[in-house]
Amino acid sequence: MDLTVLSKSFAGIAAKNRETLKAALYIETGRFPTCRAGTYYARVVDKKTSRGVTYLVVTSGLNGFIRPGFAAMAERIAANGAASGLEPFYTTKNEFRIEVLPAHPAGTTETVTVAGNLCTAVDVIAEGITLPTLEVGDLVAVTNAGAYAATLSPTRFSSHPAPQEFLWEGK
Repeated sequence: MDLTVLSKSFAGIAAKNRETLKAALYIETGRFPTCRAGTYYARVVDKKTSRGVTYLVVTSGLNGFIRPGFAAMAERIAANGAASGLEPFYTTKNEFRIEVLPAHPAGTTETVTVAGNLCTAVDVIAEGITLPTLEVGDLVAVTNAGAYAATLSPTRFSSHPAPQEFLWEGK
């Protein structure tokens, strides 16, 4: 979506509404302008294997950024794999990338489930993904967190502290 084209397209309509109706035209852009502008970071606080599944437990999952967990849940629930109508919880399959900080050199990888540290089975960020082998203390980054991260997430769930937000300006 090109916001410049959108603005020019609506300029005439807005001017006409202002003249004839004495009304202003506001466009609610949703998450489009900000979604890709944010990244959610969580530190690995535990690593365990249960029933053949390796779990990376991170500091905050759904209580810091609920959308990845809801997206995974929506995909499981939807019989045909399409979970339309669930925006802002679900936008598209593979909406979120999980990255590792600092970037690990090419080496060993493992298939893991990244989960938050809440006492609920729905606190899962990603299941069955391949990442570099991580240990307690490493950071994971979840992309597309610029919209509906803190505002949609139950940041005080189970009395956990709310995640911090930072604004970074510059290059």
